[in-house]
Amino acid sequence: GAAKDLKPIEELSQSLIESVFDNKDALSCLTLIKDADAYLLEHSINCSIIMGMFTQFLGYDRDTIDQASLGALLMDVGMSSLPEEVRHNTGEFSHADWEVMKTHVEIGIDLVEQCGDISDLALSIIAQHHERQDGSGYPRGLAGDDVSELARIAAIVDAYDAMTSNRPHKESITPTQALKRLTSIDNLDQNLVTQFIQCVGVHPVGSLVRLKSGKLAIVSQRGKRDALSPVVMSFYSVTSNHYNEIKRIDLSQYDDEIVSGVRPEDFKLNLSKFFQEVFISQAPT
Repeated sequence: GAAKDLKPIEELSQSLIESVFDNKDALSCLTLIKDADAYLLEHSINCSIIMGMFTQFLGYDRDTIDQASLGALLMDVGMSSLPEEVRHNTGEFSHADWEVMKTHVEIGIDLVEQCGDISDLALSIIAQHHERQDGSGYPRGLAGDDVSELARIAAIVDAYDAMTSNRPHKESITPTQALKRLTSIDNLDQNLVTQFIQCVGVHPVGSLVRLKSGKLAIVSQRGKRDALSPVVMSFYSVTSNHYNEIKRIDLSQYDDEIVSGVRPEDFKLNLSKFFQEVFISQAPT
């Protein structure tokens, strides 16, 4: 079943959590993020998990995956020291506010170094995750191979999660829309973007989709033969506007298909209720 298919991701997430909680220095840095705001904490955890998933897909060794995930977890810790009006800017940044925003990288490095024993690999991700291969990034304007591959990966992960999360200054878009948008950002490493799309799939696991039959469903497993036909868990009827009994549907063997990605807020959905039921139904007895 789906629980078995998620086992590698569960094990990876567990490993990441253990490596963070075993590292008391990292934990003290994470407290700074938690104290700043909820979005920043959620974004940091998401980036860490996606970083772990993508670096595993790319074939990195276990230690590098752990350190890269830690770097992704802490790469925005410097945001915790910025004024709230800059963090929660709801419009275009003024030149002055943008200059303040850019300081979060170097502030983050200082904070992490004060936290204690964080690896050079993790620190380099924090330092370079806003650098770009064409030299347009910050804080140092590095270009080409001077930007490490792991930092280029972090840039993709950071952009993807920011696009798919509701932020103080921008509403989310669907995972599928975000993947398409990544391909149009010229200063990202497009070879890595192509591999990222292969990693997460056309309809990423966890994304909310609308089916031709009028149901809403969560993608629970990538399609084995066809990326457009994943396994989904349907739970809501658009036509009757109410929750249905959760049903597992393998779209490669079922006369239904995904017509679009949607956002939970479009239908005022409480997805925590859905996830609780799924996890309870899949829990070992």
